[in-house]
Amino acid sequence: MAMKNLLLSSAMMIILLTATVPAAAQEQAGEIVVTAQKREQNSLDVPMSITAVSGKDLRAQGVKNILDLSNVVPFVNISRNLGTPNIYIRGIGSSFLNVGGDPSIAFHTDGAYVSRARALISGLYDIERVEVLRGPQGTLYGRNATGGTINIITRKPTDQLTGYARATLGNYSRHDFEAAVGGPIVDGLLKGRLSLVSLNHGGLGRNLRLNEKIDDQAEWGARGQLLFEPADRFSILLIGDYYKADDNAFGWHISGPSVPGIPLTSVVLGGSGVPSNVRNIDSLIPSRRNVEIYGFSGTVDIGLTDNLSAKSITAYRNSVSDVRSDISGGVPPGPPTPKPLGSMAQFEDAHWFSEDAQLLWSSDRLHGLLGVYYFDEFLHGQVTVPFAVLPVIGSTGLGLLPVPFPANSLFQQLGTVKTRAWALYANLEYQLTDRLSVTGGIRYSNEHRSRQGFFTAPTPFANTIVPSVGARTWDAFTPKGTIDYRIGNDLHLYATVGRGFKSGVLVAGSPNPAVEPETVTSYEAGLKGSVMDGAAQITFAGFYNDYKNLQLNRVVGASVLLENAANAKVSGIEADVRMRLSRTLSLDLQGTWVNSKFGQYDIVDPTRPTAGLQHLRGNHLPQAPEFTLHADVQKTFVLPGNSKIEARADWSWKDATYFDPFNARNNYQPAYHYIGARLGWTSADDHLSVSLWGKNLTNKTAITAAAISSDFNGFPQLVSLNEPRTFGVDLEFRY
Repeated sequence: MAMKNLLLSSAMMIILLTATVPAAAQEQAGEIVVTAQKREQNSLDVPMSITAVSGKDLRAQGVKNILDLSNVVPFVNISRNLGTPNIYIRGIGSSFLNVGGDPSIAFHTDGAYVSRARALISGLYDIERVEVLRGPQGTLYGRNATGGTINIITRKPTDQLTGYARATLGNYSRHDFEAAVGGPIVDGLLKGRLSLVSLNHGGLGRNLRLNEKIDDQAEWGARGQLLFEPADRFSILLIGDYYKADDNAFGWHISGPSVPGIPLTSVVLGGSGVPSNVRNIDSLIPSRRNVEIYGFSGTVDIGLTDNLSAKSITAYRNSVSDVRSDISGGVPPGPPTPKPLGSMAQFEDAHWFSEDAQLLWSSDRLHGLLGVYYFDEFLHGQVTVPFAVLPVIGSTGLGLLPVPFPANSLFQQLGTVKTRAWALYANLEYQLTDRLSVTGGIRYSNEHRSRQGFFTAPTPFANTIVPSVGARTWDAFTPKGTIDYRIGNDLHLYATVGRGFKSGVLVAGSPNPAVEPETVTSYEAGLKGSVMDGAAQITFAGFYNDYKNLQLNRVVGASVLLENAANAKVSGIEADVRMRLSRTLSLDLQGTWVNSKFGQYDIVDPTRPTAGLQHLRGNHLPQAPEFTLHADVQKTFVLPGNSKIEARADWSWKDATYFDPFNARNNYQPAYHYIGARLGWTSADDHLSVSLWGKNLTNKTAITAAAISSDFNGFPQLVSLNEPRTFGVDLEFRY
């Protein structure tokens, strides 16, 4: 409650501060044009909670991949499990790793939906802007947007020859390179752009047993674009991209045993346990990550009349990932030779096609959109967990269990999932008066899924294989209504109510029944706009989301189970203020309070099975810190000759975070803060810049994702970690 009062008090102080900015010091705060509602608008005019970050600001804060967004957009919590980005907004997201599960945050690149979480790693290079839409977006974005939507908009071909090249050197042997060039190919008809990126650094830790680096980075990608403009109202944009990662990154680390009095099995068998430095591991299993992503999209824009236009976004993407990690912690000495007790290997091959056809009309008072959407996806994959510990402790081994287990004991989910979905949607905004407008939208979604495969589990004497088959069809209506009232020319109030829908799930190779769709009813009211003649931009929002059949994953034995938890309610307050205090000084402040609570939800805690059902009503949702704060200050010094020095510092604070629904301290990250800084020089003609930068300057080690592994291994806590302190220098040339 004290932190809630602090957040509200800080919001009031911010308002007072913006009101007392000296008139002589006022400068226009930067405005960003977004397409959150499928048409171009100033971000401050959109009646919803949206954060838009320009490509320039992304570069200034060192954002190079999706994981870095958490440090720039405090309303978003992003971590990685085995290389898979897990995105949470307002306490809603997904960290499910098995084949077939879907994210709760819809992700689009240049208007095309990216369905697989593993395909989100392709670096944020040559970006025009990022739009983060908070809260359910069931009408305009449809399936799997119950937490929100992230839109990535890349830089497009330009009328004149433009480009840049940027090189980065830093600690941990970091050496990155990014470049792009674009411009006219055939004057008045054809333009193009080519973008390249390479991201590399050495290991942030080591596998002590194998004496090899872990958590290194070796990624590269390329994107090509062609823009045809054969007529004034006709354009065709073609985009092709490729991305590759091949390194030892993002395997699980073992923090130690999670249950008091129960040691790790490897220690019981004579092993040395986990290393004293959690960034290192002791394993015979080499951590591996191999990901390959490519795709194509075509966007056709046709202006039919002055007020009517049509758009088609057609896309195809393919994502193949293969990752491996230890999940046991430590290596027993034998006999006859040391052997790993437990590991996890995941393979996923996915390809999907999507088509989004839109008819848009616009007049002085009316803006309308009618759309048809189609999606077709094929998934093939497997999750394999060899359990060498079972034959070791079975009756033919050490005799700790009374029955024998086969030498090839394993859990495995192997299979395919096919998905076909379509939707019809419409959105209409009408300006009743000069100050009052209303918006109404509706979407009907229909989805069919089927699966084929097998589930394998270790049992005494031999593994047991069970078929995994089935098919289901679901549909949903997701309407939305908004009232928007302008207090003045630059400030407006809005209120909105809507529904969201997350697809039901058939997990490939799982013996469990289908997971039912997750739905949400959302209520939001806000105040946004600019004050003091544009010197400050303010956004305040309060929200209440009522979730039904919330999809939640948890570890049960050696399996990750996806299930429909009981209902959940998520409410909160967000504040975002961006101020230009003078021509050379700016200050950005953001804060959020999220109150996420389960309804009736009774399950057994695997780490305390004898305690019986745990009644989790009122517990916090996983990955939902109650408070998050962020501040960013930038000062510019103009030098003789008009070159300039820019100094920037940012601070973020994240409240305590639980990683499972039990809210126990054995799977938990206490509150922590993060400090970054950048000092750069830019030439007078803006062609050359040099910057020194540092991230996580306090060198804080924090857990960003975690799970408690099987009782067979002694309940080790598997964790993903943030990056340690990093620093370096950027050199960029632009033309």
